[in-house]
Amino acid sequence: MSDLQVSETNKAPIRSLTLFAAIVVGVSAMVGTGVFVAWQPAFELSGSYLLVALGIAAFIATLNAVSNARMARMFPESGGGYLYGRECIHPVAGQVAGWVFLIGKAASASAAALAIGAYVSPGNERVTAVVSIMVVLLINLGGLRYSIVAMTILISVVLLVLISLSVVAGVTDSTSDSVLESATGGVSSVNVLAAAGILFVAFAGYARIAVLGSEVRNARRAIPIAIAVSFVIVVVLYFVIALVLFAHPDSLTTVAPLETIATFTGYPRFLVVVAAALAAGSALFALMAGLGRMIYSMSIGGHLPKHWGVLVGQRAVPRRADLMIAIVLVVITLIGSIGINLAVSAFFILIYYLVVHVSSWTRPGANRWRSIVLSRVIPGIGVAVNFAVVAALVSTIVR
Repeated sequence: MSDLQVSETNKAPIRSLTLFAAIVVGVSAMVGTGVFVAWQPAFELSGSYLLVALGIAAFIATLNAVSNARMARMFPESGGGYLYGRECIHPVAGQVAGWVFLIGKAASASAAALAIGAYVSPGNERVTAVVSIMVVLLINLGGLRYSIVAMTILISVVLLVLISLSVVAGVTDSTSDSVLESATGGVSSVNVLAAAGILFVAFAGYARIAVLGSEVRNARRAIPIAIAVSFVIVVVLYFVIALVLFAHPDSLTTVAPLETIATFTGYPRFLVVVAAALAAGSALFALMAGLGRMIYSMSIGGHLPKHWGVLVGQRAVPRRADLMIAIVLVVITLIGSIGINLAVSAFFILIYYLVVHVSSWTRPGANRWRSIVLSRVIPGIGVAVNFAVVAALVSTIVR
């Protein structure tokens, strides 16, 4: 009997991911493309208000994370916002969440692949990006166990480089702040909100934990903890890096600001290049795994062709979904760019979280005061802020 035949009688994903593995997925998905390439486009919009934009992005991400964790506790299965919208609002809402997730995360995954190409092989970015997608696909087809091992190794190296670079830069004399002064003029609140939207992409990885819900052990407990832990780690890291960049503001005008920081401080530049490639690769692993599982969830939910929801082999891998995602990513990578992909990703992922917040609104809890906060206050503020940033992104793009 072939793998395919075996899979057709085994429709349930295997709960193989531990709490640690779920945290690795969240950190890997967040500490990816954004931390290396999102600063410059965000700085162009917000100037010296970049820290304000980062704070807004972190605030939005916190609201989204709370609603996401709350819903994941209620629905510990794969699908994330697609599942929540379908079960709590209307099947159409679930479809909207599923499609915007696919589009937004596909754009983000393509940006990650292009970032690998930009750092590893300048001038041949697209070819290197396509090769990266194929390598990640082959590893993902072996099951999440191998992807988690790869992500753990990659993200460990990346965190060590980022932390050591921050320490070295922190004890190095600051450079002129004339760049900050010249960039302040003409910055509007709309620009700051749009910059927050771009920086939000760097925080959005925790959604992948919920999307992989059917493969997490003790999911009701583990998913909210994994979201909280991975988010706190990344928030602290990003604010440290932002302070380092402000100490050397000339770096904010370059496409690769952390590489420029290394040049300013005497830190080994090749380590930053390696870390950038590994971070983007780690994010690509997490993104492609999450995209494949979303297609699987939408297939078994009846909103995509059923044959895309087939699980293959002993590790129950959605191979057809993974292959479809790889083909789409190659096409996007060949026609897109890092900047455009990040903006597209921010726009659609913020819409995704609008569905998550509205889903949480429909599910009040038993404890009165806690219920008011979790099912009314946080979703209400989340919807308003997400919508404002989406509008700012649209306004900025149109102009």
